[in-house]
Amino acid sequence: MSALERHVESWSQPENVTDNVAKPQKFHVPLSSARDVTQDLPPEVAALEKFLQQTGGNRGGWDEYDHGTFLKYRNRFKGKLGFVKELSSFLSTRSEQEIRDHEVWYQEYVLLNDVKKEAIQKWREKKDIEKDDIVAKAGKSNLETKAKSEEEEARRKALLQKEKEQQRVLVDRWKIEKKLLKAEEEEKQLRLELEMHKKEELARQKKMELKRKVDEYRVAREKEEEEMRFEEIVQSHAEQELRNRHALILIAKYRERDLEAVKQKKEFEERERKRIEQEKTERIERLKSMVVVNVERDPKRLLQPTELWKERKKCSDPSGSGRLLHMPRRAVPTWRQGMS
Repeated sequence: MSALERHVESWSQPENVTDNVAKPQKFHVPLSSARDVTQDLPPEVAALEKFLQQTGGNRGGWDEYDHGTFLKYRNRFKGKLGFVKELSSFLSTRSEQEIRDHEVWYQEYVLLNDVKKEAIQKWREKKDIEKDDIVAKAGKSNLETKAKSEEEEARRKALLQKEKEQQRVLVDRWKIEKKLLKAEEEEKQLRLELEMHKKEELARQKKMELKRKVDEYRVAREKEEEEMRFEEIVQSHAEQELRNRHALILIAKYRERDLEAVKQKKEFEERERKRIEQEKTERIERLKSMVVVNVERDPKRLLQPTELWKERKKCSDPSGSGRLLHMPRRAVPTWRQGMS
């Protein structure tokens, strides 16, 4: 009986989920002895023991790391089902359906554990009442035993009150640690989000700066190309103007040379013409000086035939045959004149 009470007392201690995850059970109770123990226990405690045996222990068949990660994400989301999708992306070995099934198992486990605690508390109060009855019956026969029993009862109540106070302190401490852990996690998450935001902002600023530099380089390049095109146009116009001026100078020179040549040609032709006329005049004068014709003026000779016509008449034949003085010919083109 005392061994059974100690076993129940160990169940009544506040369970820490993290300890259950971090420290797996190192002993195995044979099935036959477990059945014997649960026969004397409340049905709520037996139901929890049976549930744990059927579902794989305090972690529901999961290993230490997966169950610990499950509890961390569940506490972060305060038990909301929104953590299932995020946890499935973090735990590659567990699917969303397995996580949902584990959540159902954990809710049932928490419910049975709470029912177990209440049953143990009721069982303990019942045992206390039974002890009180036994002590009361024994005190009727002996006042001294009654006083001792009362003193023992007071001491037991004081001890029980002290244990309850210690248990409350432990629970309060666990709640405070849980809140601190949650606050630390939230602060860590906030720091991560701030760092990520800073990195994104820095990357965005770098991207904007790079884009600004590229735009400035592009504008400068376009401006430089525009200036180069303008300089080429100006240079081309200047070269064209220089060529035009040079051409005008050459044209003026060629025109002046042509005019000079034409002038020289005209002067040469004029000299040749004067020379030919002079030679002709001189030749006529020489011929005139060589032949002197003295002809008397006789108006009657105007209508008389000349000596040449008389000679022709002598040589003419009545039949029309005679010396041919003129034969008609076809006209010769100008470009064939002088060709044999």
